[in-house]
Amino acid sequence: MRPLDLRGVRAAAVDLDGTLVRLSIDYDALRGRVRALLADAGDADPGELRPLLAGIDAAARRLGRPDVRDRALALIDEAETRAAADATLLPGAREAMLALAERKVRLAIFSRTCRAAVLACLERFAFPPMEVVAREDVARPKPHPEALLRLQRAFDVPAAALLVVGDHVYDAQAARAAGCPCVAVPTGVSTRAALAAEGALVLDTLDRLPELLS
Repeated sequence: MRPLDLRGVRAAAVDLDGTLVRLSIDYDALRGRVRALLADAGDADPGELRPLLAGIDAAARRLGRPDVRDRALALIDEAETRAAADATLLPGAREAMLALAERKVRLAIFSRTCRAAVLACLERFAFPPMEVVAREDVARPKPHPEALLRLQRAFDVPAAALLVVGDHVYDAQAARAAGCPCVAVPTGVSTRAALAAEGALVLDTLDRLPELLS
């Protein structure tokens, strides 16, 4: 594993689902509900809707119906908010965030999850104070670096001083596009090899993160 120099890190942008907590969502069922909504709106064949957000955007453009996009996103919001009530904390997650906070590292969530679900999880598991850039806060969610560029401005730090922590190739791709260092854990759908190929330093769990800061 290649060394990662974190001595210049002053802020961290952290993914939520799959990195800090686990949200249990039946995405096949959710896609089915979204597909039914799109069919009712006149899109008989919206495709596989993978990725889901991109599929919704494409369908709304085909239909010329931004209201359909809003209704589809409301279905996702509902599923995520419901899942937040039953979320589970991932190993080492809270301890790692507390360790960063103790080192005066400014913390933020950058997530494709809705704000209500993010805030519910942060409160439920008593994470230290964190800024939030959720799905509805950006026009282009990750893997686009918009959220990270926004956080660089908000924290007034250069890219090299903003550590990205995630579990998905989208996190690593956003970090690379923004020029930020990235630490990843293979606790979601992305494999160690896929994360490493995107330039992330891969840890088994976030338990290892504090020692990288020492």
